[in-house]
Amino acid sequence: MGMGQGILDTLLGILGRRDLLPSLDSQIFGPGPWDENTLPHENTTRLARFHPGGPVSASEATSTANAIYQARCEISDENICVPVSVSVSSGGSCVAIAAAGGWKNRDPVVHYYLPEEDGEFEESMSLEPGLGAVATELTLDEDRKLIFVADRDRIKSFMWVEGSGDAVHTLNSSKYSGPIALLPNGRIVRAGKGAVAYWNINELEVHGPGMKKIGHGEYSTENSWRDNEDDEIELSTGSKAHGTVKFAEKVFVPSTWHYHRPTSQLLCGESRQDESRYSCIAVDLEHNGKTAAQYLGHGGTVTAFSTSESDPHMFATAASDGFARLYDVRHPLPALTMDSGQSCEPCSDVVLVHPDGVPTLFTGGSKTERIQLWDIRARRFVYELATGNNAVVSMAWDESRSTLLAATECEYMDRLGRHHDYRRAKLPSWEKDPRSSNGSDDEDEDMDQEDDDDEYDDERCWPTRAHHGEDFFGYTFDAGDHRLYRYAFKADADTDMTPAYGDARIENDDYSW
Repeated sequence: MGMGQGILDTLLGILGRRDLLPSLDSQIFGPGPWDENTLPHENTTRLARFHPGGPVSASEATSTANAIYQARCEISDENICVPVSVSVSSGGSCVAIAAAGGWKNRDPVVHYYLPEEDGEFEESMSLEPGLGAVATELTLDEDRKLIFVADRDRIKSFMWVEGSGDAVHTLNSSKYSGPIALLPNGRIVRAGKGAVAYWNINELEVHGPGMKKIGHGEYSTENSWRDNEDDEIELSTGSKAHGTVKFAEKVFVPSTWHYHRPTSQLLCGESRQDESRYSCIAVDLEHNGKTAAQYLGHGGTVTAFSTSESDPHMFATAASDGFARLYDVRHPLPALTMDSGQSCEPCSDVVLVHPDGVPTLFTGGSKTERIQLWDIRARRFVYELATGNNAVVSMAWDESRSTLLAATECEYMDRLGRHHDYRRAKLPSWEKDPRSSNGSDDEDEDMDQEDDDDEYDDERCWPTRAHHGEDFFGYTFDAGDHRLYRYAFKADADTDMTPAYGDARIENDDYSW
């Protein structure tokens, strides 16, 4: 390592760029242990790790942004099934997660929560949507209090009023298996190859009491991986679409999209077998599906979009090439590109927010098992948040409560719920229990004199392939299961509010996929 450091120092000296050495050194040779002296505020969570750099765009004059940029947050969590996506309704009255559960994660599950005024979840609720496969799409209708979920064949809706979870609609979308979206004129749309199908929600047939079937005939379960012995699959074929809108490009197939309210257009990313082109376009459904704009610069498939109502011209993308990009809808090239994946992973999701008008971006990582915060004005990475060694699958922002929600997956658990690839945890000298603060100097000296083997914990364990070591954050925390995290940013955040340590144990590595 010493020789490598010398070669790097010499090379950067020849190039006249020794100023790059600190950042490169931390990436190549790894950072040191967590140091509480690097925290910018006494209310900064111990599950944040700050990146060295210059000043940030937030200040005391922007109190909400300042709390976010100083990672002053209370972190709580909920155990969930394997997540697919998370969404917050536009008014913040419901949070829902599409997930996979049941035997070998073959069954569709929807978790939903009705947050209290302080953002806490009084009760966790789940429903089985009766689809033939795991739901891949999810969207929420604040006005009608409906959760819409979809598998490859059908879309179903459920009421969340008072946590009823009653089924309302079933839509037949068998020829349209792409993403779904709600439009402000009371329509729900779903993408297919070269076209979009739409349904007028107020004109749809409803199940009503007794769960009467909707549509003609009976839904076929022949190709479903699910067992239907207990009538877990509801057999309505569903309401047919009220109409379709064709894309200008007949072979265009959106793999993800996002309704951009200021322009009334759908921002679409395409997944192509021909990887020579990664298409990102804006489609205008109100004008016969014409392509309103094309956005260039992606080196991989666009996996997610994010917009903020505070800036009608700005949107962000996450891509499989590991980069997050910021665009102005009036220009085809990105205004800013952020290396979220650091050449080792796709960027799983992005969340664009403007607290106190300060443009800010959160990005999620799977292999790096973290959430990053980026200061757009300062063009810099500020800090990362811990996820308990879980991969970030999907994120959402609760604007009314300044809360980031992250649905995460424990990739060290197989489909039967058994853990694998764990070892005994080697705890930092200052860590006596999962919620402890740094020990005193005398305690540190006593622990340093102990045998090395005593540093290992018999109760806790750590993934052998974890991206972070036990001493990277100020709280040695492993989730050990799939979780939804709530990072609630507050000026007076209680730093003792952290997630509970998981129940992972060292088990037989003969695990099942």
